[in-house]
Formats: sequence, C-alpha cells, structure tokens
Amino acid sequence: MHGRKIVLPMEIKTRTHRGSKQHSLTKFGELVRQARIDANLSLKELAEGIGVSTPYLWKIEAGKIKEPSGAVVVRLARAFGWTMNYLENLFESEEEKQIDAQIESEEMKLPENLKQLIRAKQEFLNSLKGKKIYLAFLQQLNK
Repeated sequence: MHGRKIVLPMEIKTRTHRGSKQHSLTKFGELVRQARIDANLSLKELAEGIGVSTPYLWKIEAGKIKEPSGAVVVRLARAFGWTMNYLENLFESEEEKQIDAQIESEEMKLPENLKQLIRAKQEFLNSLKGKKIYLAFLQQLNK
C-alpha cells in the first residue's frame, strides 16, 4: 500500500443522522467516520486520499478538532459526494431552522415587489463585492 495513491469515488452513500442529529463537531466526525467505514476505507487511506495526516483525520472523527480546515471539509465533501448545502444544514441549529421558516412565511405575505427587493438584497450581500459595499455603507452611516 505504500506509495499507492487512492482515488476516492465521487459519490458514496452515507447514512444521514436525521432522527438523532445533533449539531456538533462530534457529529461531523461521526459522519466522516461512518462514511469512511461505508466506503471500506482505512483511516490512513482516506487521509492520504484527501491530503491530510492520519492523526489529523483521527482528531476530526473523534471531534477533537474545534474548527477543521475549510479546505479539508471541502475535500471530504467532494470525496463523499456531500453538497455544501447538506453540510450547512448539518450544523444549523433547530432554533435557526424555526426562525428561517418563520421568516420565509412572513416574506410570503409581502407584495411581490418587496419580495423581489429582498431577494436582490440577499443575492447582493452574498457576494464579496456586495459585502464590501454594504460594509462601507454601514461604516459611513455610523460616522
């Protein structure tokens, strides 16, 4: 196995922890571990496949890394076919989900022209350029 480069499949079926899903890094680590086991990969094989050390990957699986590198999370997501939306939802709290649902419900009651304005603002603020412009605007307001 020494020197062998692993090619991970783009999509591996993984179990989602829907019923008992808690939003913690331990659960993320458990998700990674279960996906690795489901793919019949050793810790070392997966670590080599995504370009990290075996101890680092073990710490992720054990929930001991407080903030896994964004690049590593992306590589794991690609390796197991997880979308970023799926990962975001994994860490979203129940309170956030309830508030998001309430916001959506309230927005649906608005006239169409206001809905379009809100969507345009959200799209604008999701871009880096939009964030920079909005930050400058707020800073000017607060002078």
